[in-house]
Amino acid sequence: AILFFSLVVAPSLFRVLGDGAAPVIRNLFPKYYALGIACGLVLVAVNAARGFLWIWNDPITGSVVVFTALTLVNVYARQVLTPSINAARDAGEAAKARFAALHRTSVMLN
Repeated sequence: AILFFSLVVAPSLFRVLGDGAAPVIRNLFPKYYALGIACGLVLVAVNAARGFLWIWNDPITGSVVVFTALTLVNVYARQVLTPSINAARDAGEAAKARFAALHRTSVMLN
């Protein structure tokens, strides 16, 4: 789903709608990251419960660590990165380099 949204949906919207895709993307990305946060929290909870109910071992511990990290990446992207990207885009030419750097970070995190 992450690859489909990042590599197909977002580029397709910009290809078809041009700059008109920006409001659509702005509306979708916070929801996209919120879904990632919700899924991450469920995965952390399920794996933590497995550890408490059965036995903590390396795969369980690793899963909790990885899912926690991925959830935190989604929190960062939703709460910090997305508003910064939007502000840079709204600033126009003056912040074009900042927008490009933030967008590149967003793409890498995805």
